[in-house]
Formats: sequence, C-alpha cells, structure tokens
Amino acid sequence: MRIDKDNIEKILEMAIRERGAMERMEALDRQMAAEAAASRRRRTWITSVAAACVLFVACGDATLKLHTRSVGNGYEFTDISRGARSGSIEKLLNSKEFSAAYKEIQSTREEIREELQHPSYDDPDYLSQLNTDLQELDFMEAIGHLRQGKFFKARKELKAIAGAEGTFAEDAESLLRKML
Repeated sequence: MRIDKDNIEKILEMAIRERGAMERMEALDRQMAAEAAASRRRRTWITSVAAACVLFVACGDATLKLHTRSVGNGYEFTDISRGARSGSIEKLLNSKEFSAAYKEIQSTREEIREELQHPSYDDPDYLSQLNTDLQELDFMEAIGHLRQGKFFKARKELKAIAGAEGTFAEDAESLLRKML
C-alpha cells in the first residue's frame, strides 16, 4: 500500500470522523442510561404512591375498637385510669401523634402484663379480658403503623395477630387481604 499525502489526509479524516462518532455514541449511551434510571425512579415513585393510595383507601374503613371485644363474657375494665388511657391512645392515633400513642400503648401493655402476673381478681373471665386487651393494644399498634405508612411493619404485626387466632384475628386477616 502506497502512502501519499492524499491517503494520509483521508486516513486522518476517517480517524477524526470515527473518533467523533465514538464520542457521540458514548454520549448517547450515557444519556440513554440516565433516561432509563430516571424512568425507573419515576415508575418506582408512581408505584409506591399508588400502593399507598390503595392501602389508605383499603384501611380507611379500619376502625379502632373503642371498647375491647371480649370473648363473649362482656367483662370490661373497672379501673378508670386504664379505660381512659385506652381512649387517649385512640385520640393520639387519630390526631397522628404516633410516638405518644406508642408510648401509651407500651405503658398500658406493661400495666396489663403486671396485672396478669399478679391478678387482683381470680375470675377467669377477668384474666381473659386482660388477654383480649393485650391483643387490642397489638391491633391498635398495627393500625398506627398503617396510618403512619410503615406498611411492612404493620403487615408483620397483622400476620402475628392473625396467626394468634385471638379476638382481632379476623380483623387482622381482613386488613391483610386488603393490603395485597
């Protein structure tokens, strides 16, 4: 192959064009990757907003129990402070003061567990009611997590409630079905 001035100029021109084409291709690849990432982020955001909307609509009819449902014995607390506290937990959850509600739930749970360890009454219905009240606190905590948007934590708690087959198992299963 003979190299002359015209060939060298053509070779250089082709090399410059080829390098420019390669740079344009790399720029296009970067732009396409950025657009794909933005599209994925947009789809993820839209999906999460849609899921939150579905859960909000599905859980909007999930009402908190104003009074505990006992297992059919009709027992209720006679201790005024504990009953008032249960109402205050619901008020805190409804006003979206979640951290205060969780503190109230925890302190009420501790009181009930203490009462279960050292009951003031030997009545089995009373002890059954205490267990039902513990289940209600668990259910209220799960509802709070749903309202707060902590869906995975709420789902885990609702599964535990449903698996325990207690007083609130049907309610928990209903919410779990609506979450799917």
